Amino acid sequence: MLVRELRKGDRWKVVSLDGRVDRAETRAKKEFDQAVDELLARGFVESERSLSRRAFVDGTESGGRFWIIDLDGAVQRLHYGQYFSYAWHEALGMRKESTFADASKARRDYQRKIDARISGGYVEYFPRDTSYSRLAAETVSPPGKTKTARRRSAEK
Repeated sequence: MLVRELRKGDRWKVVSLDGRVDRAETRAKKEFDQAVDELLARGFVESERSLSRRAFVDGTESGGRFWIIDLDGAVQRLHYGQYFSYAWHEALGMRKESTFADASKARRDYQRKIDARISGGYVEYFPRDTSYSRLAAETVSPPGKTKTARRRSAEK
């Protein structure tokens, strides 16, 4: 569920952590973080897609669902579905890719979708602090007029 893409010149490295969603995952997460830190120390830089990738799991009692979102400029990718017996791997679920008119519209929609998942009971899987996890403040757009408000202003 955790993936980091790192680039140095023309060279790319991908570090991933698939498997079980349980306590053993926490131990593996430390090894995952060490591998990423070693590549960063060697001059690799994390890609936008990697920095924006956020994974969520259904925090309700029924559970068993995952939802992942990432951005790459104006392209937004979703990966979602169910995992069984707490086993998860990259091949599970469905994928959807959307292209927006520009990156700012993609970012606003990215944040809107994340907020909807969180309000629906999903919790972030190993949250981390990146510029993308702090997008909420900069992407809030003023509320639009409701149909009733538009009709009333048109009547005046």
